[in-house]
Amino acid sequence: LAVMSNYAPKDAFLLANAFFVDNQYHRCLHLLESRGLVEVDVRFRLLAARCLLATRDWDECIQMLHGQDVQRADELPYECEGVEDTKGSKLRLKSAICTMLGKAFENLENFSKSVSWYKEAVVCDPYNAEAFTSLMLGNKLNEKEEGEFVEQVMAMLPEDAGWLKHMYMTMCQSRSPPVEKQIKISLDRLDDKSTNTGSKRATRRSPRTGKVGVRSSSRQRKPSRFSGASQEGSPSTPENNVSNNSIVWTLGMDSDIVASRATMLMRDGKYNEAHILAKSAMDRDSYNTRLLPIYLSIAIQLKKKNDIFILGHKLMARSPDSAEAWFAAGCYYYVTRQYSSARQYFGKATTIEKLFAPAWIGFAHAFACMDETDQAMAAYRTAARLFPGLHEPILGMSLEYSKMNNMALAEKMCKIAYNKCPNDPALMHEMGTLAYKNGQFEEAASVLERTVAMLDERTSGGNIGVEDLKEVSLVNLSHAYRKLSRYDLAIHALERALGIKPHQAGTHSAMAFIYQLTGQHNTAVEWYHKALSVKPEDAFATSMLEIALQDSSEQTVDLLASLTTTDDMET
Repeated sequence: LAVMSNYAPKDAFLLANAFFVDNQYHRCLHLLESRGLVEVDVRFRLLAARCLLATRDWDECIQMLHGQDVQRADELPYECEGVEDTKGSKLRLKSAICTMLGKAFENLENFSKSVSWYKEAVVCDPYNAEAFTSLMLGNKLNEKEEGEFVEQVMAMLPEDAGWLKHMYMTMCQSRSPPVEKQIKISLDRLDDKSTNTGSKRATRRSPRTGKVGVRSSSRQRKPSRFSGASQEGSPSTPENNVSNNSIVWTLGMDSDIVASRATMLMRDGKYNEAHILAKSAMDRDSYNTRLLPIYLSIAIQLKKKNDIFILGHKLMARSPDSAEAWFAAGCYYYVTRQYSSARQYFGKATTIEKLFAPAWIGFAHAFACMDETDQAMAAYRTAARLFPGLHEPILGMSLEYSKMNNMALAEKMCKIAYNKCPNDPALMHEMGTLAYKNGQFEEAASVLERTVAMLDERTSGGNIGVEDLKEVSLVNLSHAYRKLSRYDLAIHALERALGIKPHQAGTHSAMAFIYQLTGQHNTAVEWYHKALSVKPEDAFATSMLEIALQDSSEQTVDLLASLTTTDDMET
């Protein structure tokens, strides 16, 4: 067809697009450049840039789109107004060009320009979910930047795009309690199961916005109107006030919604619920790249070795060249404590996909578990550079500095991580522990009190991860209280810790030591015996028990002597 028309632009574009779909990127690019079609229409330029992206020619892609010397979409030196597709919808090519520039700069590790171009793409077209997702899930923004950007996007979306507002809200990574509350509201709205009695329901998708609605067999209902409801310090979100007669969105089975809900359950320590939810979604779609790392993280926490092995084996057999397959295999070796093999698989995953954050975190953790501090620090630094919105790599660096007894740098890393994410209980726990090690007992007590308060908000009973962290935080808090001679508060903290884990020898020993310090030697002896019944080889409890017994006997002798003296005086 192209030859018969002497490569008319329309026919040449069809041929070039066929080459692109067939992964013949160089052939597609050669056709466009040799026929001088790049300058004919912006769509030809866009296709040529896509070929350069596919062949990893990042600099050439930026030059093709003239993005090297401009900062905004309005400064691009060619017209790229929206054009109509075959269905009559407007294709906003300027937004697509900004997205590709964002990808190119991201792969060149120029993250400031990458973020800027992704934002430009969303400003040009707030329906550009690819650019929005790259910003939210690419770990490039901290909590404050994310909140400001989401609020801006919510204001740009029309009122009838309520489902999209909820969908965007679920992609937020912020750990701020108000934002997490609004994420849960959006998840519930997208999984609204309210139905009218006796009516059959079907989903319908709008050709322009992709809005999924529910209609009855008799007539289609009108979409509900949403207004942005914002809270101080959090991005605006659609209101949760839809009547029974309005459209509901039955998107609870969508993999992205499941990934967001599983993430929220993980943060609340509800790993069993998260695992059931994520596993059902993985059974339906085991190739979902967003859900896969979340599912594997949950399985590691629950030590589901067989599940991880089966999934890793399946992925390696079907897609051995994917980073996700190597990451899954690395997770199996990690959960079985074969850290040397785990780091090899994680390392391979980072080689295949440089911007795969879970693989970098696993790579660094594997080195840390092997006490390879230098390699772990190098991996954490790389992860912190590639994903400036993540605080976990910086927290890992803090832990490594703490291992080396470099408390000054450990504290500095904690403060940097806190500026990125001030609402992570694990980070707060580490900050409190460092303050204790540095002899700053007042600050340690204050930080650990806030940590316990955070964990109390997330606890609804039996939450594995939350309860474990809370127990450790309470024990450390009791040590800080003990140093400050606040013995009653220390005992109360230990009682709470024992309520979570009643068979911890260290907690029993800590309780005994406090009673020993307050002169209640008999009670201390009882607690030391409890500690030794749990852990007979506990050296601290054994040595302190001897002292407590001696003090108790001396106390008894003194008491008997005083009683004898009193009797003599009465006689």
